[in-house]
Amino acid sequence: QDLDLSDRHSGIIPVLRECGVSLVCPLVHDDDLLGVIGIGDRVTGKAFCQDDVDLLIAIVGTITPFLANTFLFREIGRLNTYYLDVLNSVRQGVFVFDADNKLKKINTAGLGILAMFRDSDPQADSLCGASIEVLFPPESFGKLIQEIMTSKISGGASGARSVVARSGAGERIYNVRLSESSQGSEGGTDLIMTLDDITRQKEGEQRLFNLQQLADRGVMASTISHELRNFLGLILGGLELTQVSVMRGDGDKANEHLDKLKSTVENLERFASGLMDYTNLKVEKQTSSINSVIGDVISFISGQQRFRGINIAPDLDSDLPDFMIDADQIAQLLLNLLNNAADAIADKGISDGEIRVSTCSDDGEAILIISDNGTGMKPEVRDTLFKSRLTTKKHGHGYGLVTCASIIESHNATVAIDSEPGEGSVFTIRFPIK
Repeated sequence: QDLDLSDRHSGIIPVLRECGVSLVCPLVHDDDLLGVIGIGDRVTGKAFCQDDVDLLIAIVGTITPFLANTFLFREIGRLNTYYLDVLNSVRQGVFVFDADNKLKKINTAGLGILAMFRDSDPQADSLCGASIEVLFPPESFGKLIQEIMTSKISGGASGARSVVARSGAGERIYNVRLSESSQGSEGGTDLIMTLDDITRQKEGEQRLFNLQQLADRGVMASTISHELRNFLGLILGGLELTQVSVMRGDGDKANEHLDKLKSTVENLERFASGLMDYTNLKVEKQTSSINSVIGDVISFISGQQRFRGINIAPDLDSDLPDFMIDADQIAQLLLNLLNNAADAIADKGISDGEIRVSTCSDDGEAILIISDNGTGMKPEVRDTLFKSRLTTKKHGHGYGLVTCASIIESHNATVAIDSEPGEGSVFTIRFPIK
């Protein structure tokens, strides 16, 4: 006997009959067919009666809601898994607290943040139910929790702020965002807090500031040059006056000029000693991204007159690992090489000047390559670069490449130069990663 199957499911009837089903009842919930129950012939061969049909309908009416709820719970579980996967895919740490400020949910990035301030790796299950004060203690996160509590009390738990968190490994800077949701806790609101690690962004801003300082040092160098010329002018003038006095046979006057010359030379010596103390090259390495340094330098020089009309093409390997460098010195090295490349292009007088800056890794080394399509170099010039105070520039002094050589040496790096006259130059610098 066939019970209420709609036309769109009627195709199942022949299949059930082929399987020996003689009594079938659909499992329908909210007009959705969840399944069917099929019963074969009685073992005794006796036909089904109306009481049997009524019993089957009663059983179906009882179990169908349970089956529907089972499907619903399975779908809810699937959605929870999906949303948790989405939550774990973001780089920000996400923390959800209930109305009593107890942790309800945390994503993978959040666990990673907490692990930096604990002796052992925390687990999500063990942290759930922990208070916000325990998770973010003041000795590591300062007044963050106090500010959050103040915001909640005043009804303004929203917006963003920055916090410096301290641990044995150093300092990290986080951008903290707060929001509230009334969908989670009964009788209160959930607090949703995200922590975004902006340490590298702040370091990049600091590097840009340092680059500006390097530019200021260039202005200072011009001032120093002016002062040196003043000293030399005094010395030359004194020598001429001394020579005149000697020619006139005026020994007293000559001695007077010599005393002034001695005083001037002593002043020059003190001035030079002060410069040497100031410019002493100190190396302060830390684990950093050379790609970030390159990006900062290119951003810094892109608007300068020297690089107008020159296409600077970066090709940076995103998989290049961070390694120990002095970011400021690497920036100075890049500035020197890029300035030289721009000057070589200007000397060639071309309108399609191009400088390529690329990075990659090979056999435990990070490789930095800077190439240009400028004038290139003769072999005798190329082979003596970085080895002596050499310059081919009309007003150059050669100290820039000497400084570059010191920076390369302080990083245990090597440099190779490929250049031909009229064909441009390629500088390949290899840094040990470990």
